[in-house]
Amino acid sequence: LYGEELWKDYKALQKMSAMPAWLRFLVHRLLLLAGQTRPASIVAVGNKKSAYEYQQLTSWITLYCARFVAAMDDAGIDAIVCPGLALPALKLSTSKDLTPACSYTLLYNLLRFPAGTVPVTIVKDTVEDQQY
Repeated sequence: LYGEELWKDYKALQKMSAMPAWLRFLVHRLLLLAGQTRPASIVAVGNKKSAYEYQQLTSWITLYCARFVAAMDDAGIDAIVCPGLALPALKLSTSKDLTPACSYTLLYNLLRFPAGTVPVTIVKDTVEDQQY
């Protein structure tokens, strides 16, 4: 919100979004040359968006979701079973370190699919005390 201090974990994203176009292009190319395709793609699209660009992106997501559901219907698929995040509840501010570990769940977040989790074990009292 206006005047509110930015959460420290978002400061790097803010800096990236404010990067000038010429520097963004240079960093993108350098990352590609270094074989870092994923960070390069994030740098390439991580800039500020106009209201029109934002609307285009949200329209694309809505269309993608509709096509995905239609493909499931055409294939006779009623549900998808996949693993959930294989960790106990996370400590505050630690989820940013787990993107590779939970990247397979991002599609279902994008699609806004509901999820259910069935526990197969419990967290034991011997696990270190966590602050939430």
